[in-house]
Amino acid sequence: DAAVPADAQLYPTLTVQRGSTVVAWEDRRPGHTIIMASRSKSGEACRFTKPKRISLRPERMNAQKMPYGRGHGVARVALASYADAGIVAAWADKRDFREGYDIYASHWTPEKGFVDNVRVQDEFGGVAQQWHVTLAGDSEGRLLAAWDDGRDGDSNIMYSWYEGGEWSEDLALPGAGGAGEQVHPSVTLDSEGNLHAAWVERDAVGGPTRLRYVVGRYK
Repeated sequence: DAAVPADAQLYPTLTVQRGSTVVAWEDRRPGHTIIMASRSKSGEACRFTKPKRISLRPERMNAQKMPYGRGHGVARVALASYADAGIVAAWADKRDFREGYDIYASHWTPEKGFVDNVRVQDEFGGVAQQWHVTLAGDSEGRLLAAWDDGRDGDSNIMYSWYEGGEWSEDLALPGAGGAGEQVHPSVTLDSEGNLHAAWVERDAVGGPTRLRYVVGRYK
């Protein structure tokens, strides 16, 4: 970003698609946190387009006074490439401030850039907080999001896949649920379509940590 530094730009992440690099980050220049993104210019790997906001302010918030602050909070964006031209960004989003953070996503294409914001988790996750989203995609078009989820009273890892233009119902990641705390997932897809996942586990909140790993077929 060529602008004079102000406030804070934090937690960058990036992905590459069709020779272009897309970078996204948390940006606090508006007085609250938003998600911004920029891509490298065609043929110029180290020069980037003017950053654009991708975490959009909901229309209902434009029509009414915010309950607090200058805008709803967002945090910790993740990026992934998939298919032959797609990129998706996902982040924790507090636009429904009564229920805490949800997971929202925005898809990018070379023609339109990032478009609408869509909630990733299903309706059953609407009464709980979601956090620490991670993404995995591949050239075959498989795309998956995973995150911490508190809907069952404990912090467990849930995931959803993207198919036919929609996110699926949420599923519990096998081995990453139950009593205690399962947080900070990381996922990737290999060339054979296997899903690999790792996360942090505690027997009790605030207790010592261990790392867990699981591998299985994507579908």
